Amino acid sequence: MTDDAGSAAQNDALTSRLLQITELVVAEEHEAARQAMREFWPEIADTVGFGHPDVPPSLYAGLALGYRHLSHMSDSRQFAIRALMDSPEDLLAHALTPVENRIALARQLIHHRQHNTARGILETILHVGQDEGAGFFLELLDFFKKAKAQVLSEPAQPVRDTARPTLLSLGIWGQEYVDKCLKYCLPSLLADGNVPALARDGNVIFDISTSETDRLVFESHPVVSELKRYADFRYTIIPDTLLRPERTASNADADRWCMAGMQYTAAIAARRFGAEFSIIGADNIYSCDYLSEAKALISSGAGAVVNGALRAQEQPMAAYLEKQGGRNGNALEIDSPSLHAYFVENMNRQFFTLFIRSEAAIVNQDPVSIFFKTATGFAMHTFQLNAVMISAALLPDDFIYDYHTADARLLAEITAGMNPEDVITLVDTPERLFSLDLDAGTDGLARNFGDFPVTIDDCANVGLKWCNRTTDIPYFKWAFRQRYQVDCGSEVSALPDSDLDELVTIDDILHRIDGKSAKAIEGMRFRSRNIPGLTPG
Repeated sequence: MTDDAGSAAQNDALTSRLLQITELVVAEEHEAARQAMREFWPEIADTVGFGHPDVPPSLYAGLALGYRHLSHMSDSRQFAIRALMDSPEDLLAHALTPVENRIALARQLIHHRQHNTARGILETILHVGQDEGAGFFLELLDFFKKAKAQVLSEPAQPVRDTARPTLLSLGIWGQEYVDKCLKYCLPSLLADGNVPALARDGNVIFDISTSETDRLVFESHPVVSELKRYADFRYTIIPDTLLRPERTASNADADRWCMAGMQYTAAIAARRFGAEFSIIGADNIYSCDYLSEAKALISSGAGAVVNGALRAQEQPMAAYLEKQGGRNGNALEIDSPSLHAYFVENMNRQFFTLFIRSEAAIVNQDPVSIFFKTATGFAMHTFQLNAVMISAALLPDDFIYDYHTADARLLAEITAGMNPEDVITLVDTPERLFSLDLDAGTDGLARNFGDFPVTIDDCANVGLKWCNRTTDIPYFKWAFRQRYQVDCGSEVSALPDSDLDELVTIDDILHRIDGKSAKAIEGMRFRSRNIPGLTPG
C-alpha cells in the first residue's frame, strides 16, 4: 500500500470513529460519547499525530482536533467552542480556537450571564500570553461586581405608593460630552417642571458614573451647584483603564460596555432605594415638563413610560435658544412644541436613510428603527423604545450584568413574562415628554459603525440580535409594532417618499422574526444551558 493510500485509509477510519462519537453527542448520550472517545483515542492520536495515546483529551476538544485534521474546519470550530464552554481552561481547545474567536465567545457568554465561564476563558487567554483585550473584560466584570455589591450593602428602602424618590441615572465621561451635558442637558433638567418639580414631591438622586477628572468638573460647575438645591448627588468613579482602554478589535465598543454596566448598577440602586428610575442622556436636551409629566403617568399607575428617540443636529441649537429666549439663569426652559420645531428643521440627516424602501438604502448603524412617510410627517417603528421613567415597583430585585440589559433590552428584562401592553405606557407623539438627542456635526456620521442595509430581512435580524432570552422575543415584537408619529408641518415635502405599505411591511418583518426565532432560541439555549461551571458570577 502506498503512503497516500495508507493515509486515505487512516482518514476514512478516523472519519468513521468521529461520526460514531458525534452521533452519540447529537443523541445527548454524553457519557457514552466520552467512553467512545477514551476507547478510540489511541487510534485517533496515531492518525492525527498528536497527544499521548494513553491520555485522551476532553470529549469536545478531541472531536475538534479530529475534524481539524480532516479539514472540516466548521465542525472543528464548533466543537472547540463547546469544549471551552464545558471547561474554560481546556488548553487544547484554546490552541484550536483563534484568540479573537475566544474573546467573541467570552463576550457572548457575558451577554448570556455566564460570567464564571467567560472569566475562565479570559483568564486562560492571559495565562498563555494572548491578551487582545481579555484584560479589559476581566477588569470590567470585577468592577461592576464590586459596584453591585456596594449598592446592595446600602440599606434597602420601602417602596411607597406616594412621594417616592426619583433616581436619575447619568453616565458620562470625556470633555466633549461633559461640555455638552453642562451646556444643554443639566440646564434643561433645571427647568421648573423637571428636577425642581420632582423635588417638591420626594427626594431626587442624581446617580452619576464618570471618571474622577470629570467628577471634579461637575462639582465645580454652577449648574450642578444649583441642582444640589433640589437633589442629592452620588458618584461611581469608573477607572480610566475601562473608560479609555488600549483599543483592540474585541473592545472597540468599550464605552458601550461601561455605559451598560453603569445603567445596570443604577437600576439596582433605584430598586434598593425604592425610587422611580430614569436614564438621562448626556447629549440630550429635555422639554421643560419632561420629568414631571413622566412622574405623573407613573403616579397614575403606569409601570413604565416610553417614547420614541429622536436625534437632531447640535450646531444650530445655541442660536435657536438665543432666539427663543429659553434661558432663565442657569436653567433652560424650552417647551415640547419649541423642541419639536427645532427637530423638524434640524433632523439628523441619517434619519432620511431609515425611510424604508424596496430599494435598500445604507445606514451607518444597525437599523433598529424604520420610518414611513405620512400625510403630515412620518411614523416610526423601533425595537428600542426610549425608557423615560420606570416605576420602582416594576424593577426586579436584582439584575445580572449581561451588557445588553441596561441598554437595548432593559424593558424586555423587567417585563419578562408580562404583557408589555399592561404595564408600559407609550407617549406616541413628541407633543409632550420630548427629549432630543443632539448629534455633533451635520450629517450624523459621528455615529458611524459601518454600512448596514435597510431592508425587511435586515430589520428582522436586528430585532433578534438583541434577544438574549426567549422572553425577549415577544417584547421586541410588541415594541416594533408600536407607532410613534411626528408631525413635520411644511417640511413634510422634504421627507423621502415611501414605496412600501406601512402595515404590510411591519407584518412582514414580524413574520420573518417568527420564522427565524427557532434558530435564535437554539443559540440562546446553547449559550445559557445549565452545565457544570456555567453559572452566573
